[in-house]
Amino acid sequence: MNKYSLIAIKCSLFSLVLIIAIAVLSLEMSDKNAYIIFTIIGLLAFAIILLSFIGFLQFLKSFKEPKKFQMLFGITINLFFLFLYSYLIPS
Repeated sequence: MNKYSLIAIKCSLFSLVLIIAIAVLSLEMSDKNAYIIFTIIGLLAFAIILLSFIGFLQFLKSFKEPKKFQMLFGITINLFFLFLYSYLIPS
């Protein structure tokens, strides 16, 4: 297995963990800490965009590997987060 595909899979799994962190922070919101939590959620969303972009670039470097399932998993998750958060940031 190529080191680039491992980096792409790690980026996609770390993006999933950050999504869970955003969900937990959204549940813990109250009136007095709303601004802080919104700021943290925005920073986490930006980190997910960066990780997805890095994972996608690493996937493109490891495109000719025989491990099709791992490549499909990495590209699907990274592109999903990249498109999702790229759409949500301007809106």
